Order: sequence, then C-alpha cells, then structure tokens
Amino acid sequence: MPEIHLVFFRVRLRETNRCSIINGMRHNERHIPANRPWKQYVGIDARVTDEGRIDPLVVHWPDGRRFPIDEIVEHGEFGRPLRGARTARYSVRFGRRITYLYLERIERKGGFGSTLDRWWVEARA
Repeated sequence: MPEIHLVFFRVRLRETNRCSIINGMRHNERHIPANRPWKQYVGIDARVTDEGRIDPLVVHWPDGRRFPIDEIVEHGEFGRPLRGARTARYSVRFGRRITYLYLERIERKGGFGSTLDRWWVEARA
C-alpha cells in the first residue's frame, strides 16, 4: 500500500477576501449592504458664471430621471488631492431635502484637456 503524504499550505488572506470566502462569495464579487452608500456618477446641467464659478442646475440619474436643483446652499471648494483627484462638495436642495453633490477633478499629465471633471452623489439602495 503506498504512503499518502498530506501537504498543508499556509494561505494568507486579506480581511475583505476572508469575509467574502466565508460568506460563500468569490473574491472578485462585490457585495454592498442595503444601507451602505456608494459613489454614483451622474450627469449634470450646469452654468459657468463669468467669474468661473460652476453652478449645477439639473442632476441626470443614470436611469433617465431628472432632478432640478432648487437652490445651491453652499458652493464647494476643491480640497487637497487624494489619489490623483481633488473633490469639491456642493450642498444643494431638491424640494425640502438638502443633500451633497460632489465634483471630482482628476488632473492628468498633458496639455490641453488634461483634467477630467465628473459629478457624483452618495446613493443608497
């Protein structure tokens, strides 16, 4: 009878992967709990004033819905760069609800058109 040798490998997993494997998910699947917000990129109709200030007017949700902005409560200023992007937070009012709208500016190396501006909101399920 041949001898059977068992070999054990020590596998080092990051905490997120360990949780995913325990919950029966593959490591590349993304699981977001129902109450946890995520970054949802949206389209914006905006007006740029003669002073260069950007005033958002309408938010276009990815599914086609439009939400006109009733009031800009606070204009955002760009903060320090984080992972190559600077973000300005606007406080806006839709009806009776005040929420935040973010303008993300990614600065790339190059000449003309070297910045990419994208708008996003914190969305919840």
